[in-house]
Amino acid sequence: MKPRASNNWVISGSKTITGKPLLANDPHLGLSAPSIWYLVDMQAPGYKAIGASFPGLPAVVIGRNERIGWGVTTVGADVQDLYVMDDVGNGYRYQGRIEPWRVRTEVIKVKGEPDVTLKVRESRYGPVINDVVKNPGAAPLSLRWTALDPTDGTMQAFLGIARAQNWDQFKTALASYNAPSQNFVYADVDGNIGYMAPGRFPIRKPGDDGMNPMPGNGDWDWQGYLPQKDWPQVYNPKEGFIVTANNKVPPPNYPYLISLEWEEPYRAERIRQMILAKDRLSLADMESMQADFTTLLFRDFKPVLQALNPVSSQAQTWKARLLAWDGVARADSQEPSVFEAWYTELSRLPAKEVGQEFWEEPRYLLAAMKNGDPNCAVTDTTQTCLEYAALALEKALDRLGPNIPRWGDLHPATFLHQVLTHTPLARLSDRYVPYGGDRYTVNRAAYDPATFRMNVGSSYREILDFSNLENSLFIHPMGQSGNLLSSQYANLLPLWARVEYLPMRMKDFPVQQRQVLEPLR
Repeated sequence: MKPRASNNWVISGSKTITGKPLLANDPHLGLSAPSIWYLVDMQAPGYKAIGASFPGLPAVVIGRNERIGWGVTTVGADVQDLYVMDDVGNGYRYQGRIEPWRVRTEVIKVKGEPDVTLKVRESRYGPVINDVVKNPGAAPLSLRWTALDPTDGTMQAFLGIARAQNWDQFKTALASYNAPSQNFVYADVDGNIGYMAPGRFPIRKPGDDGMNPMPGNGDWDWQGYLPQKDWPQVYNPKEGFIVTANNKVPPPNYPYLISLEWEEPYRAERIRQMILAKDRLSLADMESMQADFTTLLFRDFKPVLQALNPVSSQAQTWKARLLAWDGVARADSQEPSVFEAWYTELSRLPAKEVGQEFWEEPRYLLAAMKNGDPNCAVTDTTQTCLEYAALALEKALDRLGPNIPRWGDLHPATFLHQVLTHTPLARLSDRYVPYGGDRYTVNRAAYDPATFRMNVGSSYREILDFSNLENSLFIHPMGQSGNLLSSQYANLLPLWARVEYLPMRMKDFPVQQRQVLEPLR
């Protein structure tokens, strides 16, 4: 699965040059052609907002109005559970009685083949997900997921957010938000900043941490959802800024379970470093932060590199070069090519144990290098993990070949058309651009370890300036059109690749063409 993530941060006026807040956001999604987002200035009676939305959605998802602005990152909340059902004929056993399955038929059209018909069973928890797998005798597994709740007010929440004029109205709008749970950062022209993670967070019984399927007999049902007052939130914090980057967000001693899995803290840590490096920050500083290619992953693995005893002279040379490297994964340098290739080879360590070729978990790999791990004994039972790491450097250099490529050439941002990439039209639809960074840089650039091609990155960037919201900036890759022959199909890609922006104006913006659609009467 492609790793998806996001950054957002908001800085109060006490730490900015203008004395008013600055807010930045860049959601990280799989790169695609056309872009998943489009830029929109949406105005209607009682509604006026600008930012990013999905084609066809009648609301601004990320952006601002004339008083407030917001940005989002994924919480990664655990809002799904599987229940093992006791199958009894045409029903299942629940609290000592038999309840009938709800059954519906789904017809899937297949090109050039007969239709495929599926019978879908549902319990009171949700659909049975393993009926599609031929496993005679297996107990039905029923999925409980908040996103499948019939009463979902997420769309109403987004409409309300854009109409909000202050923090209280913003919170009121979020009260109806369901899924997917997001970290919302907030600022307004009055100088306030805030954070809230809305969503339906299940309250599980003691003994249920959400990590294992539970009996679907009624003994382990959810006890409701967290009320809004208990959601993770903060308003005008003393620190003067708020950062989220899919890292662990609940404060210490938070009494409720939101999740047991969080992204590595590298991006959040680096954002904090850059904020704390200056007494006062500017709009230009926000741009530099969104462009940052400093990889803290290298910082953590540098001691491992220092301890290596390379086998070949080439590896010895590259060890010295990497130890002298500043850890900035620039597109035009070779050092990140060697480091990332070495790290990718290290990530093969638990392949036999986990059943996949690459298992990219820095904490596990660092612990193995420090404390040892049986998986390191590849060539013989006495091989240490540092010897494994030295061998991994040799393999990385062999993989890269005699002429080490620059990182941007090895690691292009890759925009593949969802339909046309496997056709002759791919040469018109697909786009590639040299790019720096890695999975853990603020300017995120996650890649397929089998090819090094970047496949996840910033799908949209915005910077909001609350000293004058008309100074705000935004951009997304590719363009505003999905038409391959349009001049707006990929015209924004060069700007995005250089981390440049378009003005995010609701007034006095330049107009090249205007199209007015009038409904039939």
